[in-house]
Amino acid sequence: MIILVDDRTDVTDAYRTSLGREGVSTATFTPSDFDNWFHSTSGPDLAAVEAFVLGDFANREHCTRAIKTRTEAPAIALNDSTGLETTLKLFAAGVDDRVVPPRPAYPFFYKGNVLATERLVRLAVQAGVQRAVIFSSYFLEFERRWPELRLAEKHPYIRSRVEQEQAALAAAGSELNLSTLLLPYIFGSMPGRLPLWKPLR
Repeated sequence: MIILVDDRTDVTDAYRTSLGREGVSTATFTPSDFDNWFHSTSGPDLAAVEAFVLGDFANREHCTRAIKTRTEAPAIALNDSTGLETTLKLFAAGVDDRVVPPRPAYPFFYKGNVLATERLVRLAVQAGVQRAVIFSSYFLEFERRWPELRLAEKHPYIRSRVEQEQAALAAAGSELNLSTLLLPYIFGSMPGRLPLWKPLR
């Protein structure tokens, strides 16, 4: 099931209809109703959620952070307009390689990086999207540059990034032009998030 959150019923209705044609079950909430439902629902109900699709509404970053505290399901943000500040706030609310999941760690990274990306690319192809970019990790570059180190065999996060790209390229096929950015550390200040290098200042 996919959860759709937006305060505009025409938006949620359009996505519900589109996903319904693909056989995907959905539930829709306004932001305030979602907050009440999310904090009162049981663990088994959350486990049934494959993804959260968040429309363009106020305090969306807070909603994204809350999702990450209770579930591994991906949160997908839909923007009405492009803007660097909005994009950075959303990335600041996400999960990255500094998250330490309980053992075994690989299922956590596989679900968040491989399955979520493969499904999103597949849906993008079905929707007619022609270009997409994956924000991946510089660890993938290390795996390619020094294969003798067998990094993907030794670390579940790196393995998930290798398989993420493979799954995404397979889902994209020849219909979607897919690029992967292998991002190193990105320096800067994010609202509500402690910078990695704060102790060095």
